Amino acid sequence: MMIVEFKRPGRRDYKEAEDQIEAQIVKYLGQLRGGELESFDRTRIRVAEDCIFHCYVVADIVGDLEQQLSNWETTANGEGRIRPLKNHYRGSIEVIQWQDLVNDAWDRNRATLHAAGLSRSKPTHIEAPAVAKQPEQVFDPAFVA
Repeated sequence: MMIVEFKRPGRRDYKEAEDQIEAQIVKYLGQLRGGELESFDRTRIRVAEDCIFHCYVVADIVGDLEQQLSNWETTANGEGRIRPLKNHYRGSIEVIQWQDLVNDAWDRNRATLHAAGLSRSKPTHIEAPAVAKQPEQVFDPAFVA
């Protein structure tokens, strides 16, 4: 089962107990296994005991989150963080940088976007926003027909 959590781009404050990434994901997994969550059609979501969970959190790894993830393994590209789930759950939690997600999407879909007449207003690979700056806009909505 795949779970994806999106954090606000540029967010730096993760000081509260409920902001702890691993604890938040484990809480969701417990709710899923306990039958506490419903699907869109209001039926209870059932999860097998041997279910493998692939959990992704899309966030900027800055501020408090950078400290929180400091003892997690680094992903292959050196930008994200990953940790295996242990004890009651099987799978992993991976934290992906917002800008990496956007760059990868543009790279994978370049031909389709070009054929649709969409172009990127910024260079293909841009650095994550500096600490004091707002996240950069990666494509110009004016190009969307």
